[in-house]
Amino acid sequence: RELNGEGQTSLSGGTPIKVASVRVPVTKSGIVTVTIPVPPSIDAVPGLFALNPHVRFQAARWPNGNTERDQWGYASPLSGQVSVRADQVKEWTAPRPSEPPQFNFVDLTDTGNPTGFTKADSAMTEYNTYTSGRGGSCDAMWDTTYSSSYWCGNNSAGGWAEVDRAFALDGTVGIPIGLEYYRGSEVGRRIESWADPAGAIVHAWHGQSWFTNMFQVKKLDRATAQLEFGRGGSQ
Repeated sequence: RELNGEGQTSLSGGTPIKVASVRVPVTKSGIVTVTIPVPPSIDAVPGLFALNPHVRFQAARWPNGNTERDQWGYASPLSGQVSVRADQVKEWTAPRPSEPPQFNFVDLTDTGNPTGFTKADSAMTEYNTYTSGRGGSCDAMWDTTYSSSYWCGNNSAGGWAEVDRAFALDGTVGIPIGLEYYRGSEVGRRIESWADPAGAIVHAWHGQSWFTNMFQVKKLDRATAQLEFGRGGSQ
């Protein structure tokens, strides 16, 4: 369709939902609720947009805010208004170690290396090598059933690759599978007020704000003050 009458076009994988003129009730919490006629072909609505103006509707979230407009990144000076402070989480639950992957390493400076090519022109010595990993802990982040992963290699470099490399060498992926919150904290009181948080989405910022994880809550264990994650974890 034409966008904003400027000759630009956009391609969408979404399904249009026609909504007649309706009255939109607003709850005391400020959350807007409205019944929409979802076609039988749609079994889930992970996102909802308006066409004119073209804006994303925000799912109910806490703290409330507009994720496309508000400064909610961890390092943002206004993040405390629409995000939960990191010190509200007591501990992130680490996954159990798995088997280390199988590594493939080629020293390209060696004229006898199996590729038939040599490379020794990079000031970063790692870029004069080829490395990849497959299986084991790699499969927790990358599907290596059809291809090995450079980032899961034992000599990868660039773009914080040393973090991924450490995961591979240790056999433990550093993406949490849950969290333990402080009882009596603001976030703890909020979580324990939920009847059933299963299906909720937790957004977690990297300390430098450039990396965001999304986790779907599997269950809440009130006895241990822990949220267990199900799906999610990728950037």
